[in-house]
Amino acid sequence: MSDLVVDLPTNSKPRPARRATERPDIPLPGGKVARPRKRWAREKGICEKTAGRIVDNVYIANSAYVIEPDATLKLIKHGQRRGRRG
Repeated sequence: MSDLVVDLPTNSKPRPARRATERPDIPLPGGKVARPRKRWAREKGICEKTAGRIVDNVYIANSAYVIEPDATLKLIKHGQRRGRRG
């Protein structure tokens, strides 16, 4: 064999994959709540990507959050505006 071969221990086990946990709601001053964007979009019946385009996002610990009730009101206004033609 070559001198470049490194002996690896045979008893080493691969680490188990990290499981994504559900992010908690974060209470904010003034009665508002920061909700994870993914869960908020699922509750409203829209795609998470669409939710990211419509509402303002806040990033906390590398996770996208939306501020309730502001996000819901903005979603309603977006739907009303998009439906009007002519």
